[in-house]
Amino acid sequence: MSIETVVARVHASLDEIENMVSGGINFPLEAYVDAISLNALCGALRVAPKDWRADELMRILLIRDGLYDTRNRLRDVGDDAEHSLERLLSVTDRLYADLERALRDLDKNELDAAQGSLAEMRRGPQIPSATIAGTLSNIGQEANALLAQTSVTHNHIEVNLLRIERSQLNVDVNVVVELLKSAQLKIRRLSANVFAIKLQLEQTVIFQGIYKFLTNGADKVVSELKELVTEIKRAYATATDFVSDIVNLAEKGGRFSRLVADMLGHAFGDDTGPAPRHVDFRVQKYQQSDAILSGLHADGANVLLGNKDGYLWTMDVDSGAVTEQERLANAGITSIAKFDSQFEKYFAIGTEDGLEVTFAVGRARTGFQAPYREHVAAVATPRWGDAIVTGTRDGIVRRWSLAGGLSQHSPESTRKIDRSIQRMTVHGERLIAASGEHLQFLDEDLNTVQRVGVDFKISDMVFVGRDAMIVCGAGHIAHVNLQGGIYSRFLISSSEVKYSSLAVLDDGIFCVGTEDGFISAIDFSSGEEIGRVDVGFPVRGLLTAKGKLIAYGGDWKRRGRSAAILNWREVMDADAARGLA
Repeated sequence: MSIETVVARVHASLDEIENMVSGGINFPLEAYVDAISLNALCGALRVAPKDWRADELMRILLIRDGLYDTRNRLRDVGDDAEHSLERLLSVTDRLYADLERALRDLDKNELDAAQGSLAEMRRGPQIPSATIAGTLSNIGQEANALLAQTSVTHNHIEVNLLRIERSQLNVDVNVVVELLKSAQLKIRRLSANVFAIKLQLEQTVIFQGIYKFLTNGADKVVSELKELVTEIKRAYATATDFVSDIVNLAEKGGRFSRLVADMLGHAFGDDTGPAPRHVDFRVQKYQQSDAILSGLHADGANVLLGNKDGYLWTMDVDSGAVTEQERLANAGITSIAKFDSQFEKYFAIGTEDGLEVTFAVGRARTGFQAPYREHVAAVATPRWGDAIVTGTRDGIVRRWSLAGGLSQHSPESTRKIDRSIQRMTVHGERLIAASGEHLQFLDEDLNTVQRVGVDFKISDMVFVGRDAMIVCGAGHIAHVNLQGGIYSRFLISSSEVKYSSLAVLDDGIFCVGTEDGFISAIDFSSGEEIGRVDVGFPVRGLLTAKGKLIAYGGDWKRRGRSAAILNWREVMDADAARGLA
């Protein structure tokens, strides 16, 4: 029997398994076996022999061993199962037998070399899995999420292959078809590496060599996918829909590889990687007042803080003293933005009663007030001349002008974009509004030119580079790729924590505050918490000035701690940092 015939039989078994997973079986499959793993198994084994690389055979051998274990578990479960698993057992038995036959029909020297390499890896450093069970469980969850994404992305490309129109192409249609098929092959290879790692998580022993081999393979595919994106964009004019899927997948794949590499470093004492980062916080001074709702770094050592009763403070972060205090409104100051050019400087202040603009803070203040009242939740000063844009609690954005006083830019300069708006910020020539569970990118006519959903209500957002943003909300901290216009990945997910505020602390480090008074420093690349401090009051906002972190908030119902100035430093050894406490 030819290798092509045997591989065709393998693919027929994979087709039947995929049919079962998609609902072609009369009992709840998920009660007995992980559907994500079955889909990943099918994807991993669909790489045709003509496309196999030297490392492909080693991964297939690892997957074959995992398939053997799956068959045994199904038999154990099937004895006491409520439903008959005979059909599933039959197809997995047939798949295993055909896969064994396909391996025997390959070049014997190649097979012996692959088996020898794996045997050598198993003779290297190893530890019992039970010693790092919690870490392995977390990696397993990440693997499931990544495997689900590989399936979605592969299918999305398949749909696009069927819909290609010549008018959308910048080159010959065959070039684009080959690029998309190449992307599918690389995605299958990524899936195979991740699935093989997932199978290894279930073993009683962790082999350092096996994990390193699979992690390096995943890293290589991630790099290839990133390079391929540029080629696809150049060749396929309307490729943005699934190109963003590939970018997303590459980022998740890179994060997964780092998680496994970190696990190996900790488990085997590998000191070749960078030293662990740790941030040590120290409170310099607290402020006592009613709840503070908003803040802004004005200049130098001065920060502005607006409270729930309409008072605006100027605080010196060096001394911790409040140098100016004035009541600007009869309601809470919810947002503060600054316009600063060589010709003029002013502050736009959003309140629960509307918008105010002031050209100075303190006793010499002059300015304007908007002609009507509305609950302004966010304010920004985009680079559209002298524009000020407000966002209301009711989801309305409005553009203002200072020409001849403070007035609406034009009768058309207002839009209702959602049911609510929480935050606004400027990104290049565009304005980004956090509205409900979406980021909306607005042009100067306030038209939404892009919309990114993030699956949770956004409390705050902050840039971590020119084209990347961190967003947070109840239970979630996530990364958004602004260049691709996609929601990329969760950094942290915890249903019990209400994340409220963000600030960038240093290169690769940001801070997040919570409603129960904790501030955590997070390493952006790994998503790990590397520092933590309890400030003792609900945190509503974070900002930085002169190398210090300023947290503000406080209890809404009574006077108490409402702001803290924190000094911080990064040390490269967590044990040394703990010794400073």
